[in-house]
Amino acid sequence: MAMTDAQRAADAKYKREHVSTISVRFYPADARLRDYVREHGGSTLLKDLARSRMKADLDRELVESGRSSVFGEWHRLGLISSDAFLDALDWVRADPRPDGMRTRAMGLSVSPDMDRKLTAQLGGEMYAEPYDESGLAGHIELLTASYSPVGELVGLYRRRDGRLWSPCEWAHTPTVDATTDLR
Repeated sequence: MAMTDAQRAADAKYKREHVSTISVRFYPADARLRDYVREHGGSTLLKDLARSRMKADLDRELVESGRSSVFGEWHRLGLISSDAFLDALDWVRADPRPDGMRTRAMGLSVSPDMDRKLTAQLGGEMYAEPYDESGLAGHIELLTASYSPVGELVGLYRRRDGRLWSPCEWAHTPTVDATTDLR
């Protein structure tokens, strides 16, 4: 459908007032990079990369400033350090996403001693079992996803030994992937 003169004028005015352009120069030494960017969406690829980097920077800031509720919960339940959390998150973000499907995630393994301590705190003396204060630290599990031939998630498996991931009994610990909002 052809645009009228009024529509063209309105479109031009909108672009003039609201759209920014950034120019990227590719020198002869960057020819392969330029061709790659062209073949994979041009400005869309560059915007996606910038969004991904921006989210990573924002998530890092949330964790380091103590404003991430997800990290806060993992630290409380597993004594996870911010460095360990961010290192695992970097591994998750490097997910190659074949066919657009998530293949990496991370989960929290709560130690048996922390499990006993939390049970005692929530259930009172009736559920209290002895626990060792030095054994409260949990650890982060790096997880890989498995899909059925029709693309349905079958399960998340621990990277270190290939066993099926069974989340913590404490339902407050979500599995984290590259799309998780860490606030």
